[in-house]
Amino acid sequence: MYKSVARSKGRFLVSTFSKNFKNKNQNQGFIPKPILDNLNSELKNNLEYVYCGDDTYILTSNSDEMKIKIKNFDVQNIEEIKHKLGKDNIRIDELLEYSYNAQKELILLPKENFEQYINGVLVDNNKFMLSKSPVALNKGKYFITPPKMDTVVKLTIGSKNNQKEIEFYRRPIESLKKVRFSTGNNENIYVEYIIDMTKKIINFTIKSNDNNIKSIDEYIEVNEYIRDIWIDGLYIENLLVSTEKNDLYVKDINNKINIWKKVKEIKELLNLEFDIKSFDLEKEDIEHIFILYKALIEKKAVKRYEKIEKFSYKYDQIDDDMIENLKKIKDTSIYLEHECTYILKLFKKEYEFYGVIGYFNICISKIEENEKQYDVYIKNYKDKNMYSGMILFQNKDEVSEFIKNSKHVDKLRKAVSIFEELEGNK
Repeated sequence: MYKSVARSKGRFLVSTFSKNFKNKNQNQGFIPKPILDNLNSELKNNLEYVYCGDDTYILTSNSDEMKIKIKNFDVQNIEEIKHKLGKDNIRIDELLEYSYNAQKELILLPKENFEQYINGVLVDNNKFMLSKSPVALNKGKYFITPPKMDTVVKLTIGSKNNQKEIEFYRRPIESLKKVRFSTGNNENIYVEYIIDMTKKIINFTIKSNDNNIKSIDEYIEVNEYIRDIWIDGLYIENLLVSTEKNDLYVKDINNKINIWKKVKEIKELLNLEFDIKSFDLEKEDIEHIFILYKALIEKKAVKRYEKIEKFSYKYDQIDDDMIENLKKIKDTSIYLEHECTYILKLFKKEYEFYGVIGYFNICISKIEENEKQYDVYIKNYKDKNMYSGMILFQNKDEVSEFIKNSKHVDKLRKAVSIFEELEGNK
């Protein structure tokens, strides 16, 4: 097998091939040096055999540049390549260009009348390689391996007032008319641009690279940078190149920023270190973040529209007089309140809080005695929807202080629903 390492228009140019093998230790080969020297002395046009490992010598040039031209071969997977390039007739220079742009090997299948020329000299296929095992070049494969892309471009990119210098690397793309660049793998932001040389346009993709973001502050900073681009336009080297707007995308980014700013405030208030595995939050996480923020940061009760079927009291929890009093106010609007321990899960970990819950727009429908307890059944009062107001605290002392306040019921009654905000963050 033969591997070339470059490309050019109309021929295969292998400028580094000879150098790669020149310094090999010839004593490693199986042909004694005097015999090898004699074989090389019979060759013309600066050709020589060079040991390339695997008990094989290959014919190459000892000049600084080696030009190879080949004839009479098929290209493996040519129909697939034609389909990707959208054309039926592909020249060899276009195949080489495709190989480089896509960073894919070309595999050539020599025909019986296969010919190759090194620096203009026709080479006998039977003498191109010397090996302990017989080698029939016209029955093997010819690999054309493109050089690795190493183009790096530094650009100052961003919005009008928020720009960064970012390195872009040439990336593979299966096209003859497009060139693709993107940021490095270690960047916390992913930017890709594809230059369409036919249409003379540049398409950009910009998003946060969450796998490389290590903190909440960094996540917020990156998304504010991206948001500003969608609002103000994209500037490259202080030149406005795109004014494309996407209000839905801006809204989505703002929602993400808003949520993580809440997480940051909660984290600082509770003095916690959250084990954040992903910045893509589960629905439950988002709901719990809003509950904690509303209760602990804004110090407001959280409203929930929930259907309550009944309350149960054991005999030792309530006396007979209380039950009789409850029966008398059947179908009358009542207020019920109780303290609770509220377990809330955030980032796969459970946290315990203390709370007070008040129930509104409810009345008693019936009371039943069931074994060792009373079951007090609840229904909506008239045509109003029952709801609860819940407020959370970090310790029990705060609960006691809250209940002592004569206006605490009003605070629970004026509870705020988080679900409208949650809907806006979908």
